[in-house]
Amino acid sequence: MLSMHDVYRRYGGPVCRSCLNEMTGVHLKRKNCVYLRYPEICPRCHVHDKNLVGKLKLSGKLKTLFRSAS
Repeated sequence: MLSMHDVYRRYGGPVCRSCLNEMTGVHLKRKNCVYLRYPEICPRCHVHDKNLVGKLKLSGKLKTLFRSAS
C-alpha cells in the first residue's frame, strides 16, 4: 500500500495528486485525497501553486492497496 509517510520521506514533503497518479499508476480523484490548506510548490514536479495531498481518504487507500510508489 502507498504510505504517505514513505512519500514524505522520499520527496521531503507532500506531493500533488498528478504526481501520485503518475507514481502509482492509479487514477486518484479529488474526492480520494485530503489536501493541505494552501497551494505550494510540488517537490517532485517543481510546479508552483499546486494543491498538495496531505493524506489519502479510505477510498484513496483502497485504490492504492496493492501499489507502491515508484
